[in-house]
Amino acid sequence: MELKPDFGAAGRRGSAVRVAVIGGRASGVLMALQLLRHGPEVRVALIEKTDRPGRGVAYATQDPAHLLNTRVSDMSAYADAPDHFLDWLRAKVDPMASPSAFVARALHGRYLAETLAGAEGRDRLTCLQAEAVRLAPGPGGVAVHLAGGQVLSAEHVVLATGHALPPADPGGAVSQPWEGARPDPDADVLIVGTGLTMVDQVLSLLDAGHRARIEAVSRRGLLPQPHAEAAPLALRDGELPLGQPVSATLRWLRRRVAETEAQGGDWRSVV
Repeated sequence: MELKPDFGAAGRRGSAVRVAVIGGRASGVLMALQLLRHGPEVRVALIEKTDRPGRGVAYATQDPAHLLNTRVSDMSAYADAPDHFLDWLRAKVDPMASPSAFVARALHGRYLAETLAGAEGRDRLTCLQAEAVRLAPGPGGVAVHLAGGQVLSAEHVVLATGHALPPADPGGAVSQPWEGARPDPDADVLIVGTGLTMVDQVLSLLDAGHRARIEAVSRRGLLPQPHAEAAPLALRDGELPLGQPVSATLRWLRRRVAETEAQGGDWRSVV
């Protein structure tokens, strides 16, 4: 069976650009939002196997102690509307929200989901709760095969599948970030890694009344560092080596960072 979402009247006239975005977590939702603003001829099918668009690994946590690692002022879904997230926070959560605050990650997941639901051009968006399992050449573009046997036709496909987590440990001794049952408060806990996720896990354990030893190990033993001030660097049109191998992008990035630092700038501005 072939599944053809309604891409609108323009699609039936053959003038629409039909894009399938595989993965409806943070990156997929952000891509869909940008595509919808690209032009009225764009029709988007967003394919996500869960019923929680915009969340993904990072934003699915419901623990209020798990904070964004970036300030509110830098987390807008739209680069040309930097206060978009701040305005949403003030309207929906806290009228006194500060642009320099680090808020709960769950709030940003909710923000992305609500922004998608109310996006301009929403009539050109089809959201499918399904799992894409295979891509193949198809009439006029790409055939996206779904787990249920359906096939979605599109001219372009965007892969936004996010981070893949290994299967859960059947014995329950090993858990992935923000998942699994809380350990016995009197049982020692080993955390592999000393980055921001480690901080999240320790906060959750302590908030739950954990009493035993918590030990974190990593290859380098480094801890997260505070943010440094850096203004985003404006990139020239055509500067990014799009369509080239990842190695070419990495070479470009290193060269651009070196040039920026030689001029007294900071590598963070390039990133």
